[in-house]
Amino acid sequence: MDQMPDYSKYTLSQLYDVYGHVDRDKYPDRFQAVIGEIERRKSDPVLLQQEEKAKAEQREKGKYHTFWNRFWAGVIDGLIFLPLGLLFAWTKAHAHILPIIIVVPAVVSLSLIWVLYSIGMHGRFGQTIGKMLARVKVLDVSEQQLSMRQAVLRDSVPLVLILASIPFQIISVLNAQPLLASGNDSMPMKIISSVDTAWFMAEIITMLTNYKRRALHDFIARSVVVRC
Repeated sequence: MDQMPDYSKYTLSQLYDVYGHVDRDKYPDRFQAVIGEIERRKSDPVLLQQEEKAKAEQREKGKYHTFWNRFWAGVIDGLIFLPLGLLFAWTKAHAHILPIIIVVPAVVSLSLIWVLYSIGMHGRFGQTIGKMLARVKVLDVSEQQLSMRQAVLRDSVPLVLILASIPFQIISVLNAQPLLASGNDSMPMKIISSVDTAWFMAEIITMLTNYKRRALHDFIARSVVVRC
């Protein structure tokens, strides 16, 4: 004989789920026990209040579970910028044969456009296009509108790394070296790339190890990402 579940440990929503799915003919005792527990909860204001509090806490916790939303937002933004990324790669690969007056401004602008897009969209709307479609938004840690200053702080590390890399990219152009050719990365560029990789890993680790899923840049900017 199957043991009777302890319905007193179920939440009210779980009890209603059991009520709707239990085989009433096969388990009449369970069906009656579920009805009795539901009635007991509904008639006890203390238990009802505890249930509502538990639901509120669950909703509060759920709005910060944004890992996959942020992942797909990044994919969408990446697809939007794919044509520019291909143009950037082509420009760098052919920098040694293109006029300097074209290559240098192209390298500078194409290097910065992604981070400036991120800063501008977050500062103005709290969302990039990808985040809008993925239904997440960046807010101040108090969950008020994000300021432009916070948007800058949020992307400050990538911005600094990009600005640091631009002179070395231009030097490579002036030396007529294909920037994508194997073995042409200078030691400073290798260091910048290593720092960028370490930063990315630190972002992922911090995002996955705190209640509100705040990445390192969120702690710097005092921001938080929520479902919307």
